Amino acid sequence: MLRGVEASTLATALKGADDAVRDKILRNMSARAQEALVEEIDLLGKVRISMVEEARSRVVQVIRGLEESGEIMISRDSEDEYVA
Repeated sequence: MLRGVEASTLATALKGADDAVRDKILRNMSARAQEALVEEIDLLGKVRISMVEEARSRVVQVIRGLEESGEIMISRDSEDEYVA
């Protein structure tokens, strides 16, 4: 998923995200990519919520595309969703 989303879109999507979500994304990146993403998030400054929601929507679209192509599998168990 990380390769399919532009860094600027990911930075905007992570703006204001919970620390747990942000940490999960960052742990799946190289140290250099982590530094670049954190720097980009910090440089964004204030961002309109509508821009954040649009960026998050693009990330979801990429994830759904990966699911449709069979590259990832998302299992939905009752209300919980899992990615394998």
